[in-house]
Amino acid sequence: MPPLRRLRRLEQLFESLYRCDQLRVMKLHERKAKVASRQERLIEALSSDNPCLQGFVDQLLADSVRQSVELSGIETELAQTVRDSAPRKAQLERVRRQISGALTELDRQAEKHIIDEISSRNAADLE
Repeated sequence: MPPLRRLRRLEQLFESLYRCDQLRVMKLHERKAKVASRQERLIEALSSDNPCLQGFVDQLLADSVRQSVELSGIETELAQTVRDSAPRKAQLERVRRQISGALTELDRQAEKHIIDEISSRNAADLE
């Protein structure tokens, strides 16, 4: 397999991995927002003077604690995902730079070949 083709396949692989990481980060942000919203509603309910809710205070407190733990877990997972995706992004950028360098080298070789061909034609014409 030619080197440029191999680099392109590597680029696709790392881009796919990085996109998966970014999708996971987006989903974690959504989940975090939902849990935070539920927690806010629970806090509002706990601070309410509504006599109907007074019987559920213990349950509401337990739910609030569970959601705080869940929110903390989501934040930890989110931070870990971001940390894990950094090397993949760096590798993707390295592969892209290698591709750019390979393409530049191919352009130089093509230009040199054209110049050599023109020079040899000129030399042949002079003879």
